[in-house]
Amino acid sequence: MDDLLQQGITAYKAGKRDEARKLFIAAIKQSPDNLRAWGGMYEVSIDDKERVYCLKQMLRINPKNEKANQLLNLLLAPTLASNASISMPPATVRTKNPIPALPESLNSNQS
Repeated sequence: MDDLLQQGITAYKAGKRDEARKLFIAAIKQSPDNLRAWGGMYEVSIDDKERVYCLKQMLRINPKNEKANQLLNLLLAPTLASNASISMPPATVRTKNPIPALPESLNSNQS
């Protein structure tokens, strides 16, 4: 798993986002509680929906991760403002539910 993660980081730093994405997905499938793999996946996410999912997983693993919490709040802020009538728990509230299924965009090996 560490090899996949390191290869993903190397690919990302070399600007090979598609390759890095595939490697981070593989690393996450092998070790769903790896904070660094989710962080890498966040960096290569293709849209805000994926970024939110990655940040939520990072906070599931480490609820005290301030950076992930700040980023999640920034991503959700426009949504929360436009849906002010919907009551949502604060981003820091986490449950101990098992990992939900990966979004379809993370399940595929496509970029």
